[in-house]
Amino acid sequence: MVPTVLMGWPMLYTPASADVLYTGDTAFAVENRVQIQQPADRVWQILVQQVDQWWPKDHSWWGGTFSIAPHAGGCFCER
Repeated sequence: MVPTVLMGWPMLYTPASADVLYTGDTAFAVENRVQIQQPADRVWQILVQQVDQWWPKDHSWWGGTFSIAPHAGGCFCER
């Protein structure tokens, strides 16, 4: 397992894996999997409310801020 710290919370996780589920002319969908040894509600809160704390700044188109709409089909957006 690889240790990391996210907003002061040490998290242990196994290597991640991902699959491309769909590709099209204007969109794509991927599925990512990782196991994190923290309470699910805390991980969800960090995932959707603190995106700028964990998303790498060098993976940005415009250097903006990121957000996730916390519902099925929600937007992972950069503003």
